[in-house]
Amino acid sequence: MFAGAALSAVGILLTLVQTDTIRDQIEENNTNLSESEIDTVVTFAIASTIVLGLVAVGLWLWMAYANGEGKSWARVVATVLGALNVVSTVLGMVQGITALSLAVSVLSIVLAVAILVLLYRPDSSRYYELRSG
Repeated sequence: MFAGAALSAVGILLTLVQTDTIRDQIEENNTNLSESEIDTVVTFAIASTIVLGLVAVGLWLWMAYANGEGKSWARVVATVLGALNVVSTVLGMVQGITALSLAVSVLSIVLAVAILVLLYRPDSSRYYELRSG
């Protein structure tokens, strides 16, 4: 889960270095916008991506801590968040992204699936039973 937090932070950094690509995509998709409107849309897209990325980092860290403590509710919450992560990443990939963003997205899906598998291994179930019992 700490790797997931780090990967979310990398996603934030990717957004910051791909400002020109974001601008180009917005200009391609919205040919009738003025330059100032494009600036506003780009700023909003970058700001919202940063805020959502920071929220994702926080959620990953919270889940790492809570699951590390063996909280049984945390496993359920992590499962829901993991499933939402996979679905939103797949939907984001369909919209067309750069090769670097695609690599991060694929890594994110693999990581989320691996975490979900690890959360439900028999050893993990015993750990949660011992810690919450």
